[in-house]
Amino acid sequence: MIFQTLQKGENHEATPSIDLINSDKPRVAKVGLEMTNSKKKLEDILAVLDDPKVKFTMMPEGTMKFAGFMHRIGSLKTMPASWKDYFFSEINALPGS
Repeated sequence: MIFQTLQKGENHEATPSIDLINSDKPRVAKVGLEMTNSKKKLEDILAVLDDPKVKFTMMPEGTMKFAGFMHRIGSLKTMPASWKDYFFSEINALPGS
């Protein structure tokens, strides 16, 4: 279902979760800590969630940087031409990188 929805450019069931993460990070951090029984501090989790470099979205973003690194260190024998080379084809309609 997720892939058919993404192909059509429609919102997916995960969209409300992503919206919640982006709109209520303190609540999400608290619930996450409770669910995992983590000993981490809420403030530390919020610092990560509030980092402007951290984004929660349905589309892949900036993954070619990792592909380039993996290629340079030998984890990938062939450098992908596009992020679409290593993601599910069902999300190819989304803008990504």
